[in-house]
Amino acid sequence: MSTQTRRKLVTANAVSYVVEINEVLNDDTRKGRPHNMIVPGMFDRAFLIFHEAGVLPIDESVSTPGA
Repeated sequence: MSTQTRRKLVTANAVSYVVEINEVLNDDTRKGRPHNMIVPGMFDRAFLIFHEAGVLPIDESVSTPGA
């Protein structure tokens, strides 16, 4: 099984952040993959979302079975 990491940059506001996480979780559930996302620490996320300053990086691990 091969694993690849994808990085997405999401605008730092609450709506964009929740939509992106929901999309990743739904895609993984439909494809039968385990959920594995790496997001910034809670303090950093809260600061960025409250001030809507910059972007939030989301790292998503994608596993390809049989490769």
